[in-house]
Amino acid sequence: MNNDNKYDSWYVEQYRKLKIPVLLMLAPFINFSIVQNITLAWSGTLNNKTIREKMQKLSFLMFIMIFGFLSWLHFAYT
Repeated sequence: MNNDNKYDSWYVEQYRKLKIPVLLMLAPFINFSIVQNITLAWSGTLNNKTIREKMQKLSFLMFIMIFGFLSWLHFAYT
């Protein structure tokens, strides 16, 4: 038998000793809820009958929004 278990348990013990603030632990859940609320707001806006009819009349506006989103993605990740 080798000492791999002892080596691995050292990392487990160090992780248990690590003090992570509660807010930092909740950050992924908070980020998810923010993204979820934004998505719900946009889907509710785009599903609105009046806004949908105006968007169909001004279809170029949708292309501008898509282009803006894609350019934002390009500049955000390059």
